[in-house]
Parts: sequence; C-alpha cells; structure tokens
Amino acid sequence: MKNMHLILAMLICTMTFAQEEPLPNEISDSFYAKYPKARYVSWYNDGDNYKIDFEISSDSFTAIYTNDGSWTETGKIISDLEIPDAVLSSIDKEFPDNEISYGEFIENNTGEKFYRISVYSDDNYYTIGLTPDGKIIHVEQ
Repeated sequence: MKNMHLILAMLICTMTFAQEEPLPNEISDSFYAKYPKARYVSWYNDGDNYKIDFEISSDSFTAIYTNDGSWTETGKIISDLEIPDAVLSSIDKEFPDNEISYGEFIENNTGEKFYRISVYSDDNYYTIGLTPDGKIIHVEQ
C-alpha cells in the first residue's frame, strides 16, 4: 500500500512538473506570433516535437512544433458534421460499416490542407488522410 502511495505521488509530481515547465522561448515566440488569440494553451513534449493544444474562439486546435521551434502543422478538431460529403463518401466506400471516432482538418508547413479522420471498421482502427475532394492520400492501421 505504501508503494502504491509513493507511485501515485511520483506520478502526480511528474505530471505537474511537465506542465509547469515553460515552453522554450523559440517555440513560445513562434507559437504566439502565429496564434496571438490562442487561449487555454497546454503542451507536452513527446521527445521529438512539442504538441500544443489551444482554443481560438470556440474552436480547438493542436499545433506541432519541432524542438528547435519550427512549426510543422496545425489540426483543427472537427465534428462529424464538419466533414465534407466527398470525404465521407470516400471513407464509406473504402471502409464500409465504419464508425468515425475523431476528425481534424490539417494545414502543414508545406501548404497542404487535408482531413485526418480516425475510424473504426472491421474490428480495427484506421487513421485516414484525405484531400478536401475525398482522395485518400494516407492510411495507417
């Protein structure tokens, strides 16, 4: 029981420290220059990138920055109702009897704009990248 309390205390301290650690200046400067109206900002570092969750108005976003402060992409979290018919049609054709679990509209540092949709189909989860006109550009299981 004492070990469980110790583990729980260490976990809480680790989680608290991770969020209290400020963003490096190069990332913070780049982020707030790009998103000056961002609110409710939180972040974590996965080792390779900083993932920054934030809101603008009532929309939720996740931006990804490299450790040196370079922006790579931002995803706007979207509901099923915001997914274009062409995208839904392509998903239904390739993954019949699917259930959408998550959707994002992505813009990356090369200017590409696409949808990243996670679906459950045939007892598997898939993450699918699609252009706005419904062309599938990436599938990951």
